[in-house]
Amino acid sequence: MKSKGLIIFIIIIIVIIILGLIALLCFCLGNGNKLQFGNIVKSKNKIFEQEYEANLIRNIQVSSNAGDIEIRKSENDKIKVIAYGENPNKLNIESSSDKLQVEYKNNGHIFWGFNKYKSEIILYIPSYYENDINVDIDYGNLAVEDLENASINVKEDCGNIKLGKIKNAYVKNDCGNVEVKSITNKVDIRTDCGNIEIQEIDIKENSKLKCDLGNIAIGSTNDIFIDATVDLGKTNINKNNRQSQIILKVDVDCGNIDVNN
Repeated sequence: MKSKGLIIFIIIIIVIIILGLIALLCFCLGNGNKLQFGNIVKSKNKIFEQEYEANLIRNIQVSSNAGDIEIRKSENDKIKVIAYGENPNKLNIESSSDKLQVEYKNNGHIFWGFNKYKSEIILYIPSYYENDINVDIDYGNLAVEDLENASINVKEDCGNIKLGKIKNAYVKNDCGNVEVKSITNKVDIRTDCGNIEIQEIDIKENSKLKCDLGNIAIGSTNDIFIDATVDLGKTNINKNNRQSQIILKVDVDCGNIDVNN
């Protein structure tokens, strides 16, 4: 038994080391062929700023292959886009009758090194906005303030995700942590390598949390059934209503599940 436990422990350590190296590689690699070393800093060069009528936009799509994205609450009824970067030609903005698309592609500064400057896209969106916000990031972080009426769909290759109070959150993160303040309707989050932490869950529909390597921590929940499965780790759930019609499925391959409701 001791020998078997030791083998499992060694396997876990090897997997952690490998995934750690992959994470480091993600932050060091980008698209392009210029070798450059130095600190990663956000560009202070504003290359775009414009407002749009929020009541006309039904779908927002934001993407960046090497840079951060922030979504903040607007102080008026407009959707404002501000972009920072070193090359305005890498920014593409498309606005149709009901769709806003913002894309920044930085492909000339990273190769086995670090970005000297990375782009940043900031969106200001009214708190009453209740439509889809789609975010796609290759390498970078995402931060979203409270938008309790909106649905956010996130695809992240490498970086951390921090969400405020959101109605619906659909997140796929290959490498990085996901932090959520509050979910008010439905959540579907998966991380390959990273932790999931949610302060408050008040879901009205069946939901899912999946973590291949990392821990899942949940604070308060409404009266739901938490269907938890751990392959290698521990499970701690304070309250669980098996009679509830609303099910939160929580699945961890290697890590712990902790629900302090």
